[in-house]
Amino acid sequence: MSATLILVTSDDPPVRLEASRLVLAAGSKVFADMFELPQLERRDKAAEAGGEEGCVVLAESEKVVAALLAVFEGKAVGELDTKTWEALARAGDKYDSPVVKQYIERRVWELEAKDTLELHSYALATYCGNDELLERTALGRSTACETHCTTRAPRRNGSVV
Repeated sequence: MSATLILVTSDDPPVRLEASRLVLAAGSKVFADMFELPQLERRDKAAEAGGEEGCVVLAESEKVVAALLAVFEGKAVGELDTKTWEALARAGDKYDSPVVKQYIERRVWELEAKDTLELHSYALATYCGNDELLERTALGRSTACETHCTTRAPRRNGSVV
């Protein structure tokens, strides 16, 4: 068995990224469990999916898979847009990765400290499993909504838009 695995992204055309099996297993309980399956069973499933041995087709884009691998390897992900941050959070949940969840949690605390992007920080917090953080971002979100609603111009009948 090879020490690496080819991850095929959902991009069109698909991108093939090589990753260490050890890094994948350390970063994700799903990958760790997958590598414990008997060899013959994995070969059959890869053939059914139209893949090859040592190759796994993922539903995520190259940007998300590259960020996921960076976190697994203990590297910074660099600049990501909000959509990619949220996709990374979903991937961390999907692949049962405590290291990605911690990375996302750190990002949410940074956003909270800056008091910016309330809805984005709330969306990320839903994947962390930290009730305190989720509550804090939810409160920030409701405060932002209250501020928005009360600063709008009143209607003719006196109600606020």
